[in-house]
Amino acid sequence: MTDPYVRTGGYQELQWMGKTRLRVLADAAATGGRFSAIEELCGDGDASPLHVHDDEDETFWLLEGSMLAWVGDERYELGPGGIVFLPRKIPHAYRFTSDNSRALLIATPRGIEEMFREAGWDLAKPAPADWSVSMPLLTEITDRRRTPILGPPPSL
Repeated sequence: MTDPYVRTGGYQELQWMGKTRLRVLADAAATGGRFSAIEELCGDGDASPLHVHDDEDETFWLLEGSMLAWVGDERYELGPGGIVFLPRKIPHAYRFTSDNSRALLIATPRGIEEMFREAGWDLAKPAPADWSVSMPLLTEITDRRRTPILGPPPSL
C-alpha cells in the first residue's frame, strides 16, 4: 500500500498565461506519479494553445465561471459543475469565458505541474509587472515533454 497524501495548505502558486494563477495541490512526487491536481484561477479570455498530450490525460472540473473546451473537432460549453475529459493523443484546447473562473485540473498519470513550474513564475516572489510566459520557452518545454503545441487557441 502507498502512503496517503494529505495536505491542507501551503500550496505552491504559479503565475501562468494571461491572468491565470495555478495552485499545485498534489504533484507527481507526492502521488507516486499517479496523478497531479492543479487549481486554476482564471480570467475571461485566458486560454491554452491547441495542443496534444502523448502521455497523459487531462480532466477539468469547472467549479466557478464558464469555459469552452475543444476536443478534436468538437466544441463544448461548460458552466459551474461541468466536467470535460481531454484524452491523450487527441488535440484539445480550452478558453475561460468569464472573470473569476475556477477549475480543478486532474492530470493522469504524471507531473504536468513540471511544465507549469518550468515556464511559469513561482509567486513565492512577486512577478514583475511585465512578466508573461515565454512562448519560445513553452514550445521547447512542451516538445520535450511530448505535449506539442499545434497552434493558437481556437477562435470563438
